[in-house]
Amino acid sequence: QFLEEKGLDGYIPNKAQAQVFKGNESTITREDYEYDPHTNELIVDGERLQFRRYSKYKSGKEVFLFATKGWKKKKEVPIHFRERLRMKAKIETPEGQELYLKRKYIVEPAIGNIKQNLGLREFLTRGLNSVKTELNLVSIAHNLKKVWKYGKKGVEAMNVDAALRNLLLRFRLFTC
Repeated sequence: QFLEEKGLDGYIPNKAQAQVFKGNESTITREDYEYDPHTNELIVDGERLQFRRYSKYKSGKEVFLFATKGWKKKKEVPIHFRERLRMKAKIETPEGQELYLKRKYIVEPAIGNIKQNLGLREFLTRGLNSVKTELNLVSIAHNLKKVWKYGKKGVEAMNVDAALRNLLLRFRLFTC
């Protein structure tokens, strides 16, 4: 919904699709349904479930309840299920799969390196501007490490890890 409001073109898989993209078999079946907007019905395993009510739990979770006429079969879906179904269809196109695979190889390794190897799992500063500055410094460190690693070979490339860790630790102590 946020992406649509901002006019952004996002490709975010649901959990079942993410399992398939990882090369595993999908074990999640709760998202296996279709929606008929003309009759406002869900189609689950060939059965049509009519809209029954909107519910909001004490936890804040908001859902729509769909059920058969005799209430023998029921299904709760999140209130943004229409957007999720549109995103699911978008990801299943060849263009969507290609773009998602690019994200997997370009963006996620950088974030993984920053979180796991550089140890930035939470920000140490407060306020949007100081957090942006902290993230920019860590991004610069990540990019410098890549430039150094691919520009140098052997022992010199291994020493840069220790140097960058020390630099980041000193920066963190300075900003605390």
